[in-house]
Amino acid sequence: MKYNVILFAFAFSLSVQNSFAQSVSRIDPPNWFNNMSNPNLSLLLIGKDLSGFSSAICDKPQLTPLAIRPSSSKDIVFLDIKMEKDLPPGKYNLTLKGGKKDLKFEYEIKPKKDVTRMGLHSGDFVYLLMPDRFANANPENDKISGMEETCTKRDSILCRHGGDLAGIKNHIPYIKSLGATALWLNPVQENNQPHESYHGYAVTDHYKIDARLGSNQDYVDLVNEAHKRDLKVVMDLVLNHTGNMHYLYRHMPDSTWYHHFKAFTRTNYRATTLMDPYAASSDRERMQDAWFDKHMPDLNQKNAQVARYLTQNAIWWVETASLDALRIDTWAYSDPGFLDQWYREVKAEYPGLFIFGEVWDHGPAVQAWFTSGNGLSHKVKVPLEAITDFQFYYSINEIVQGKQGWTEGVARMYYTLAQDFLYRDPAKNIIFLDNHDLSRFWSVCGENMNRFKTGINLLMTLRGIPVMQYGTEILMKNFANPDARVRNDFPGGWPADQVNKFEASGRTPAEQEAFDHVSKMARFRTSSQAVSSGKLIQYVPEDGIYVYFRYIEAQVVMVVVNSNDKPKDIDLSRYRESIAKMKKAKNVVSGAESELGTALHLEAGESVVLELKP
Repeated sequence: MKYNVILFAFAFSLSVQNSFAQSVSRIDPPNWFNNMSNPNLSLLLIGKDLSGFSSAICDKPQLTPLAIRPSSSKDIVFLDIKMEKDLPPGKYNLTLKGGKKDLKFEYEIKPKKDVTRMGLHSGDFVYLLMPDRFANANPENDKISGMEETCTKRDSILCRHGGDLAGIKNHIPYIKSLGATALWLNPVQENNQPHESYHGYAVTDHYKIDARLGSNQDYVDLVNEAHKRDLKVVMDLVLNHTGNMHYLYRHMPDSTWYHHFKAFTRTNYRATTLMDPYAASSDRERMQDAWFDKHMPDLNQKNAQVARYLTQNAIWWVETASLDALRIDTWAYSDPGFLDQWYREVKAEYPGLFIFGEVWDHGPAVQAWFTSGNGLSHKVKVPLEAITDFQFYYSINEIVQGKQGWTEGVARMYYTLAQDFLYRDPAKNIIFLDNHDLSRFWSVCGENMNRFKTGINLLMTLRGIPVMQYGTEILMKNFANPDARVRNDFPGGWPADQVNKFEASGRTPAEQEAFDHVSKMARFRTSSQAVSSGKLIQYVPEDGIYVYFRYIEAQVVMVVVNSNDKPKDIDLSRYRESIAKMKKAKNVVSGAESELGTALHLEAGESVVLELKP
């Protein structure tokens, strides 16, 4: 009995000691890389009672601890370190000193990959998809024990549906068959939110792939498989905000990591406040500092540690997954000074990496304000190379809806392109017909095949980098609404699906016609130097007819659009300046060749893409 009492007392004493023991349970970033351009790194250590430490040492001289920065939380501390250029990869033992007792932990330095970042260019065609809604190859990860959202229900548009990275990987051949050269996934980082976690834009762990999509290794494997098939990969990053279940929001290093208001304050979504010479300072503050939504708290990027955290995270993912491009969500909402520094640091490490930002606003000048070399006057010169071209999108919408007017319909496209002098390189703009936030293109054009094909022809032959949302090629439809029906599942991505539209046998004749048209135009774009990188000349639209040419010395491509709701015979004599001595025309879709006469007949809403020959 006496022995048992002593044993219990010893165990209890050990338990008490352990409960007060200092420890490190998490490090962000979880590892780093040697031979980086910037030798400095800031580690965010999370653990148990990390207060009181005043210095640190490393067991090897090539890695030098510089400073320990305490936080308002006793369980979070920052450790700044410096790495020598000749730092060999491996595991390094670090020791924090000055606390109750020395605290040792291990940190791994991996070799920086010798990889060429392919970037994006105007010869590319990008396929955009929402991972939860594309294909489910592993039902075992549809629900993960302990995660906040338990709803997995395909007939609910707001619940998770079970799509995953393995499903995407399995269908890379389909994506390639469409003619795509790059793959863009909506955010794949953990979104451990209790509701609507499927879309990915409320990140709760910057360094972890959402377990319902797969693992970090699954993501790396997907990128590697894409690269094997000559498919570039774009990662979607959110710099402006996080989800309110993020561990750094629930347990902030200090109160200045996020913007706070006395009551919930939503952003006014007005990027114009940043450039408006008459803007009220309160409007500008609300645009950038208020929350994007009730569950999306706004990060304070003026905080140096926040800025460092976000910058290192972007670099970590690019290096870990060998990414080719980054798409930055809600670019205009982040602090301009932070964006400037973030961009320069990321590009210093990866000059070939392509970075574009989402700028969802109105007017070419508003968009161009955010790009580099635009000649517009503003204090912070963020050198962003490309933006999402919503002005192009608005113009396409008006054309396929048959709008007519001095500045509407085809005239709007004319005016949009006429203002390309605002950009240093408009060929880098991201152009699109729809996306995960917008009405499906098939619905926008009234489920009219002529108008659908016209939209595809414009997308594939005008300047910019074309993007297509998953399912547009098989005529998926619905208008944007609060239920987000534009984010339906790709038919055939789930074993129980009645039809499989990944296969030609599962498509209707109309769906196959649309798929074939997209595929042919995509391949023509990537193979035609005139279209992918040639010059553009456009003619002022008249009577709902829009004509433009893409050309190099060895190739001339003519595009003619009839936006009217009735057939038109188009007199070609007006375009002799560009047609010159060309006598023959080849329809790039049908392959049919004909003599280039004096007139061209087009049906209502129809367009044609012709390769001209002497």
